[in-house]
Amino acid sequence: MSASNSTATLTTAAPPNCPASACKPRCAPASTARRLGKGPHETYWDRQDARVGLYAGKVRDQFFPYIKPQETGNHESVRWIALTDTQGRGLLAAALPGQNLLSANALHHTTDDLFFPTHKEGQFYPYQLPARDTVTLNLDLHQRGLGGDDSWRALPHENYRLNRWALEYAYRLRPLSGTEDIPKIARQK
Repeated sequence: MSASNSTATLTTAAPPNCPASACKPRCAPASTARRLGKGPHETYWDRQDARVGLYAGKVRDQFFPYIKPQETGNHESVRWIALTDTQGRGLLAAALPGQNLLSANALHHTTDDLFFPTHKEGQFYPYQLPARDTVTLNLDLHQRGLGGDDSWRALPHENYRLNRWALEYAYRLRPLSGTEDIPKIARQK
């Protein structure tokens, strides 16, 4: 990691065969998520029928209450994502210019909340997930595709799995004070 002018550039690496390659920083309370990427609905590596645009919404609205808690609210082809409080303070994550775009989501639930609820006594449905003020920001190069060509049992097609190569990607993190022009600073090298 290198830092200058309150900006950190990070490189994340993951081995083949992992479902995602995420850096998962937990952020202070944030109410709004703004991003330049595909949307407005969630998109995944093999589900990208969406337009690139500037989208904003409440972090709480990024979660969809599937009958079983699971990954939700992902967005592909993200150039930048900003998590902010009501005064505009927060965190900006941006893909590096000329490099790979990001796959990102921001939720009030941790990965453990979503993927291990059945290991906790009596916790199986979304309404039973713990309430959190913090935000977990997932920054991936890609997440494995959803698959589901035969009623959601099939693995994703081979070209949407992350088992073909080791993954390495870089991005920038920058704190926001509430006075910045986010699209402008997200484009800076």
